[in-house]
Amino acid sequence: MYTRCRQSKPLLVIPRRWCVAFCATLSLCSCISPVPLRLSNEVAPSSTASQVGRAGSGCTVHLVSIRDERADRSILGSVGGRAVRAPPDTLLWMQNALRGLEHRGAKVTLPGESYSGEQALEGEVTLKTFWVTEISSNKSGNAVVHVKLTRNSAVVSDKDYRGAKTVTNWSSGDSELQRLVDNVWADAIDKIAIELVGACSQAAAAANQHE
Repeated sequence: MYTRCRQSKPLLVIPRRWCVAFCATLSLCSCISPVPLRLSNEVAPSSTASQVGRAGSGCTVHLVSIRDERADRSILGSVGGRAVRAPPDTLLWMQNALRGLEHRGAKVTLPGESYSGEQALEGEVTLKTFWVTEISSNKSGNAVVHVKLTRNSAVVSDKDYRGAKTVTNWSSGDSELQRLVDNVWADAIDKIAIELVGACSQAAAAANQHE
């Protein structure tokens, strides 16, 4: 006795490139989060502040202008598939970061605040770049801050200062990212402070020679 078998229908064959594209789309969608990472206006003092020389109470810098000239002031990059939003008040954020100069041997006054002292430096600060990103299992932050220093209308210094930091990306959380951003600021502020302290020391030495 013979049993008649029905011929099965052929399987649907999907081109390999379609499978790759579909899987890549699923992977991308699963990695992107609609919830952004958010940062505070506050900037913690640097743990490296003690490494910068101090000039004493006679080193004063009056910041006549503080500007944020980044193309998009609302975003700082992305980490762990989440957008990193800039602090709500970027001007206040910059002011708090620059206050860190006071931990490094300089007295700082902000635009609109009164100051005195013939040897006081005047500074114009411009934030050109601040960006954070994820690289493999690490996250990295970079900043470029331009500072122009003058004394009695004479240019003392006019250049960029870079801040950079790379750390292990443990959790991609807000607090972890905040520490990274604070440390990037700290690196840039340390370098600015060295310039300031040096300029104040030179001015003090010149003043002593004329006495």
